[in-house]
Amino acid sequence: YNWLTEYTLNYNKNFSKHTISALGGYTVQKERFESSFLISNKYPNNLVPTLSATSGIITNGSSDIYEWSLISYLGRVNYNYNNKYYITASIRTDGSSRFGSENKYGLFPSAALAWRISEENFLKDVDFLNELKLRASYGETGNNNIGNYEHFSIINYVKYVGGGGATAGYVPSRPPNPGLTWEKQQSFNLGLNASLFNDRVGFTLDHFQSTNTNLLLNVNVPAITGFSTALQNIGEVKNNGWELSVNTVNIKSRLQWSTSFNITSYRNKVVKLGSNGDPIFVDGNVTRIGQPIGMFYGWLTDGVFLNQSEVDKGPIFAPGTINRSRPGDMRFVDVSGPAGKPDGIIDNNDRTIMGSPYPDFYYGMTNSFSYQNFSLNISLQGSQGNKALNIARSGALSTRGRISTLSSLGNYWKSEQDPGDGKTPRPNDQPTGNVRGLFSTRYLNDASYLRINNISLSYILPVKTYQRLGLNSARLYMISTNPFLFTNYSNFNPDVNTTGNALTPGVDNNDYPLPKSIIIGLNIGF
Repeated sequence: YNWLTEYTLNYNKNFSKHTISALGGYTVQKERFESSFLISNKYPNNLVPTLSATSGIITNGSSDIYEWSLISYLGRVNYNYNNKYYITASIRTDGSSRFGSENKYGLFPSAALAWRISEENFLKDVDFLNELKLRASYGETGNNNIGNYEHFSIINYVKYVGGGGATAGYVPSRPPNPGLTWEKQQSFNLGLNASLFNDRVGFTLDHFQSTNTNLLLNVNVPAITGFSTALQNIGEVKNNGWELSVNTVNIKSRLQWSTSFNITSYRNKVVKLGSNGDPIFVDGNVTRIGQPIGMFYGWLTDGVFLNQSEVDKGPIFAPGTINRSRPGDMRFVDVSGPAGKPDGIIDNNDRTIMGSPYPDFYYGMTNSFSYQNFSLNISLQGSQGNKALNIARSGALSTRGRISTLSSLGNYWKSEQDPGDGKTPRPNDQPTGNVRGLFSTRYLNDASYLRINNISLSYILPVKTYQRLGLNSARLYMISTNPFLFTNYSNFNPDVNTTGNALTPGVDNNDYPLPKSIIIGLNIGF
């Protein structure tokens, strides 16, 4: 059950060159969920699909109950003078049951200013300028999508061996946090809108900055507490970027052609991570202070060892063991030893930031054409400069696996006299030389791409034609989705994030490819 009730009061007033509108109110929402799930594997046959066929023998099952509630108070005022100067101010406070008793409420103000410079007298005589507007805004928002009951301590039922038998008891599995509160984002935006040459050219330029504070992290706590981690509002991330949108009417006659183009550059940087600033390692990604979230982390590769002489020079993996590097094994870069300097040995100290899952910029474009009864639209999108960690290739690049490998691996290292391409290691059943080291630049690919994501062509039948058929309208069309992809990426889809986890962006583990489709249709009206 989820119910929501909203109460708002609106006020509008125009006088002389002034316009004012205001809104105030509050909202209340609550949700309660209950579920039961029963399983039995005691069915005698498939004739009766209900649990009654099992004679009441239930082999497994579960039930769940949760609820949450939210209350909000809000107000907003809009003012403009002579359609030239605009001011908007709002404030709201939200209380959520998902937070601790000490910090259930969050206060979120915002304000925005706009100036239509083109309405000023000193620009009235500029013929090519239709509109020029300068904008600035600041606002705060909150996030309470953290799950239910995270601020409570959880009690687990456990059994211990003692006194010659099992002794049952209850033990807390995490500490309570009555101070748990809203994750917040403070955002600032500065923008410029312009329309030129009788609206034939228009563009929007925005610069945005935001800071996310009170981010929830499971941080390390002293073992004397009885716990290893605790959920706290401790993280902070800063974001900034630019966005440019351009719209043009290129041809305006019997043949019409218009274009929309946008490009965005975005950066984020971690500012705080727990009381000690400990980085967060998740497989082949790392989140650490001073770097973007989820940078790729692993070993840098440097071809293969071509002969024993190169192995003797190092650096090598696992010296003095049967797993040590040998000719034909992968050669890794000696980044750092325990003392912070290269030591001729490849181990976990040599893992480093390998690349970024974030592109230098994103872009998109749509071109629209029309001529008489024909119309054509072509849309594309892409990114430039980002990497993807293609861990799915750990099997395809194994050179000695139980699955077919890539044809590009045929020129592998065979001997010192026949070293192959100098990049592909020898087939190897044993993990010598860390050849199976998954998180390395061997599996890091350029994920820049350009995708034609939509082509649509349509033709409207002449009026006489469809009226002769007793119709009010008739249109033939063809739509092609994702027909073309231009990329150097080695797998199906370069625009990928298999995990869905913000801490592990850009990871591909055989992510399902985007389908291509062609639709041919007829649209008729009676």
